[in-house]
Amino acid sequence: MPETWIRFNAAELRRHWRRMGWWTACCAALAIACYFAPQRGGAREGWPAVEIFGALWLLTVLAAAENAYGRALLTSDGIRFHTWVSRRFIPWRQITGIEEYLIAPGYWCGLRLRREHGRRLIVPGAFARRLRDKSFEEKRGAITYYWSHARPKR
Repeated sequence: MPETWIRFNAAELRRHWRRMGWWTACCAALAIACYFAPQRGGAREGWPAVEIFGALWLLTVLAAAENAYGRALLTSDGIRFHTWVSRRFIPWRQITGIEEYLIAPGYWCGLRLRREHGRRLIVPGAFARRLRDKSFEEKRGAITYYWSHARPKR
């Protein structure tokens, strides 16, 4: 079988970063509102709120970048994950299932692999805003195809 990459295409990346732009605007607006909100005694003590929103924003943007630019290579032997943080290879024989999961019910969905001992791994580049997204279905179909052909026949 030829090797296949699972990753975001250019349109999916644009949509992903557009949503992160809205998230950035919301975090900035909340931080500014907390900073300028009247405090006890009239003093401006809003910096802790700004720092909290800044930390929350930074963590979500880093996680979004990891998911957006991460990718998975499907081979006949297994699946190879390439992310900013790590590179790992999981043989197909260690995978017991492929499941869709809802990140926000009815709004976001993704794919994850269930391993032998119950541990689940999220497949980078396999997310969709709606359940019946064509690109998402193609990615799920490719992973299922490779997995079903590599599993030992019983």
